[in-house]
Amino acid sequence: MKKNRLKSIFKISGITVLTIFFALFTWANWNGPSPADKLKPKNFALFDLSNIKDNSAFTMLNTQLQKTSGVLATCLKPADKIMSVVFYPDVVSKDDIQNKLSVWSHVEITPKAIVATGPTCPVAGMMGSFSMLKRFLCIRN
Repeated sequence: MKKNRLKSIFKISGITVLTIFFALFTWANWNGPSPADKLKPKNFALFDLSNIKDNSAFTMLNTQLQKTSGVLATCLKPADKIMSVVFYPDVVSKDDIQNKLSVWSHVEITPKAIVATGPTCPVAGMMGSFSMLKRFLCIRN
């Protein structure tokens, strides 16, 4: 009697999991990916340049970093001694950029953490999770 009940529970669970999977798979492939979905993923990093004492080095660092393969954009704020970098993680890593900045400036460069100081919107995190799931299940790329 218990075996039959256990079998029926496994059968119902299996059918439920398969139904959910096929529903998600259909949802992910219902519409073709948008042009934005076809873009390569990018990362963002902030670097603390407070160890650099020579202000003329900032322009040189920014120029050198813009010439680096895999770096899409840089923004330097000399007043706050912060550099932001947008890059392709499959071409260059955050550690590589940090090492290059340290070598070029001859001082230790550290990453600057991005910390929210107040309440944050949970929608952005959830939408990112949904878009990752949709991109993973989509075979129309």
